[in-house]
Amino acid sequence: MRKWSFILFCLTALAGLIVLVGCEGDTGLTGGQGAKGRRGTAGYDPDQLPPADRVFAFAVTNATENAISGKRQAYLTFDSTAKATRDTVVAGRVSVPPLIDGLDGEEYEWGAQKSKMPLSFLNPDPGVADCKLKNGVVRAAYDDDNIYFQFQWQEQRVAPKINGEEVVVADVGESKELNQLSFFYRGPRADGSANMTLRRVKLFSCQPDSGTDTSYALVRVTYHPLCLYNDGDTCGCWDLRPTNPPPDISYLWVLKPGGEDRLVVFFPDEAATGWQDVAFKQFFGFTSTNPEMPSNFFVDVWGWGAARTMPVEVADDWNISAAGAKPDLGQAPYIDNYIPADSFPRYMNRRDPNVRTSESAAKSTAAIYPLRYFDAVPYSRVGWAEGIDSTAPAARGLRVDCYLPGIITTVSSGSRADVYTAARFDNGVWTVEMKRARRTHNGDDVQF
Repeated sequence: MRKWSFILFCLTALAGLIVLVGCEGDTGLTGGQGAKGRRGTAGYDPDQLPPADRVFAFAVTNATENAISGKRQAYLTFDSTAKATRDTVVAGRVSVPPLIDGLDGEEYEWGAQKSKMPLSFLNPDPGVADCKLKNGVVRAAYDDDNIYFQFQWQEQRVAPKINGEEVVVADVGESKELNQLSFFYRGPRADGSANMTLRRVKLFSCQPDSGTDTSYALVRVTYHPLCLYNDGDTCGCWDLRPTNPPPDISYLWVLKPGGEDRLVVFFPDEAATGWQDVAFKQFFGFTSTNPEMPSNFFVDVWGWGAARTMPVEVADDWNISAAGAKPDLGQAPYIDNYIPADSFPRYMNRRDPNVRTSESAAKSTAAIYPLRYFDAVPYSRVGWAEGIDSTAPAARGLRVDCYLPGIITTVSSGSRADVYTAARFDNGVWTVEMKRARRTHNGDDVQF
């Protein structure tokens, strides 16, 4: 009996072995794709530590150069257990970076931490009006490669009454017409003679001609380094040429300073006492303060402007040291479009003259900003507001206003262009978002 049991066991084992080493059968049809699994937890590079905590400051303007409001000092921490306050910004690590598009993605993009910061007026110089910017908000985030910021602030109309007259200090709007150039022209009189309005052109020091002094408006003048005729805080300009031939009546373009909304962020390498006063004075040109320069002073400056940088979606990266404020190495996002010595622009739009004038309602509202470098041609004084149409204001001797942008938009590069930005203006509120590599390997940048 045992013999037959052993034989049966051996036959069963042999049959199993034959099945195991037998030919592989045909593969069946592929089944349907299963449901998508949940997202895994964010990875973490143990060699990539969070950035070191630091302090910073920021300033914003409403169509001015240095009437700044903002925060003198805020604390930036990368401690996820900290809580955002009016003085502390908490940057959280993100697995999906926020979109830098100027649209407020709120908690979905930036996380729950949000610092609401009241804005203070920061310009100490006398006679500078407060634009009363308000409702500052700052968010921050980071990942292994980049650091991200979002800044928001709100504009409001400021128009106090002085001697019964309303004086507009600030208004609500997307201000991006930096250093606008303009002149006004009056068409010829009925006899065809030039219809010049006697008005002194200011801002430069000039010598009067011998004999009877005659001031002109819209005339090119010869400048002298000495100011012999002081007209208030500026000097009147006079034409030095003899009356025969008559003075050159080329148009003089007048520069209107300001006209741009701005955000400037300051990151000191070391938070020495009073570093903000030095940085603000050097960058904004304050005159009423003279703070002592700390030793080994260095501040990284990210400057965003609705005219200077928004068209090319970067910040203008500067730095401040004992040598003063200077741009980082590289190409600037704009060039100035004005030659002060001649009161003439450098460039005009290839569609000029008269892309925007007051000859008609359509032209008076035409956008002249930004004027990009590939649309710019050298300035020509021919044809401006001459009024070829007999029904046009210039032909009827009426005043015509002409405008050119004060800057030409270019393409920035190098260390000066390593901060990427996007911005939107909506219902009186600016949202400006920034992104920069944590380590740029440039000596003119702070590293995170």
